Amino acid sequence: MRVSRQEVGTGQHLHVADHLSSAGLKQRYQSARDPVERTHFQVLYLASER
Repeated sequence: MRVSRQEVGTGQHLHVADHLSSAGLKQRYQSARDPVERTHFQVLYLASER
């Protein structure tokens, strides 16, 4: 999975590559046992829903 962050002005933009669908990211987020990994997948899932 490739993630890139671009800073434009004062805002930050997150681009999530299309390797996983929103449903796939949600499944990984919900099944993650490690709290840090869970948070990372939650952020990616929420970003993919936008």
